[in-house]
Amino acid sequence: MIHLTGAGLTIEQVVAVARGHETVAPLDADVQARMWASQRWVDAAVKGRTTIYGVNTGFGPLATTSIAPDETRKLSRNLILSCLAGVGDPIPADWVRAMILIRANSLAKGYSGVRPVVVETLIEMLNRGVTPWVPSKGSLGASGDLAPLSHIAVVLTRDETGDGGFSGQAYFDGALMSGADAMARAGLERLVLEAKEGLALSNGTTFMAAAGALGVYDAERLIEHAEMAAALSFEALLGITSALHPALHEANGQPGQMQVAANLRKLLEGSQLVDSAPHKVQDAYSLRCTPQVLGPVRDTLAFVRARFTGAINAASDNPLIFVPGMLPGDSKSRQHLRNLPSQVEESPEGDFVGVGAVSTAEPNPEPDVDDTPRGRAVSGGNFHGQGPAMWLDFLSIAVAEIGDISERRTFRLLDPALNVGLPSMLVPTSGLDSGLMIPQYTAAALVSDNKTLAHPDSVDSIPSSANQEDHVSMGANAARHAREIIWNTQRIIAIEMITAAQGIDLRPDGPTRLGQGTQRGYAMVREVVKFLDHDRETSGDIERVVGRMGRDS
Repeated sequence: MIHLTGAGLTIEQVVAVARGHETVAPLDADVQARMWASQRWVDAAVKGRTTIYGVNTGFGPLATTSIAPDETRKLSRNLILSCLAGVGDPIPADWVRAMILIRANSLAKGYSGVRPVVVETLIEMLNRGVTPWVPSKGSLGASGDLAPLSHIAVVLTRDETGDGGFSGQAYFDGALMSGADAMARAGLERLVLEAKEGLALSNGTTFMAAAGALGVYDAERLIEHAEMAAALSFEALLGITSALHPALHEANGQPGQMQVAANLRKLLEGSQLVDSAPHKVQDAYSLRCTPQVLGPVRDTLAFVRARFTGAINAASDNPLIFVPGMLPGDSKSRQHLRNLPSQVEESPEGDFVGVGAVSTAEPNPEPDVDDTPRGRAVSGGNFHGQGPAMWLDFLSIAVAEIGDISERRTFRLLDPALNVGLPSMLVPTSGLDSGLMIPQYTAAALVSDNKTLAHPDSVDSIPSSANQEDHVSMGANAARHAREIIWNTQRIIAIEMITAAQGIDLRPDGPTRLGQGTQRGYAMVREVVKFLDHDRETSGDIERVVGRMGRDS
């Protein structure tokens, strides 16, 4: 059972909830108390007519429009409805569930001014299997992931009157239905939101963070299979293991490179196939430089994991609410927050917007809220997804390289001019049979696709919202592309494994001469794919190996 506190959530826990349907516990009392403190401050600020962006103002370029206290509930709901503009195919259920968990964890930090019941409802949606239908396209990655988060939020929220209004769509018990029906069948009530709660649910880097958490987890398992595939190719091609000598890699001093070389040495330990071609002087780069290519991938994945571990525990809302006992940082940070009332920005219309400012449109000489030492609403930019966008781009580039070098080894295995005595296309009756010719085409097509998908999304930006949001991250595009690259590369590695196993079978007594580690990889392939003695359909072979790789992770 996983407890959400706003801190300490791990990538493994995200995966356990998103894919394994691990139960999430009700909020602890101290988390609820923290959330109530900031929510009551928001409530008092609204009653005292303290102008706070997104709480009692319009959004984006409409921020200078004041909203009356009795309209703030409607404002929360309207924001969600207005952001239901996503398009495209729905994202997979594990991605949606990861989003729900990460958003709940972020709100549990207590900086967003929402009631505990909002987070408790998100938790129960996970526990009871309500999975909103979320389209894959439409987020700029700043201001947060508005469209995809709103397609979740609409399911758990309702209008104040009537039948509750539009509820989007959600899956429950394997069927797609209205969000209202899914919630009702799960025994959950849809919520009428209070001030700021609509903004808190929809404004955050959660689509990107969920993709990053799941993506780095998958990539870490993928590189283990990539090392196994490379080791099998080493054996099928009678590779020279001096390129893996520890002194060579220690001299370069790169942690990932040293780890990959060590992993390959361990997999190949005891092999009688490697170093068995005395005429060979050195191997091609795709074999010899495997540690130098996959090593930086491992280094990149370690960096990306650290960044997304932070992102899934981040307060990515705006504005953030700071009340006593929750002020972050050292004494200088606390003093800076106390000095914030002087940092007020005047709009062209003359209304004051910003931290703790009282609107000139509806002054209240005796506000219910004193926002000095007892609390602050701080407007900033934690919703901006430039960090997640760049980290997802790094992930994409790294995983694309896994596939790039893998396909080169597959090509080498099939070419009789390069494969050290194996038959053309690795089939005994080549000519009559085409063997594994076309799976290499598939690998090449996927590698080419990856090269396009790996173009950095984070260097792009298109201004929006009347130029108020004049720089955006495009991190949601990076998220989609990273996930697709991982999918492609899983199949590229599966093709190499099938091809290497075929090459090993064509060596005299090949399967009996394998290394201690590569025996497992060979057995994994042969468990689901038989030796190809004549032409047959291989699409199913590829998918079976991908599935077996997933079970082996």
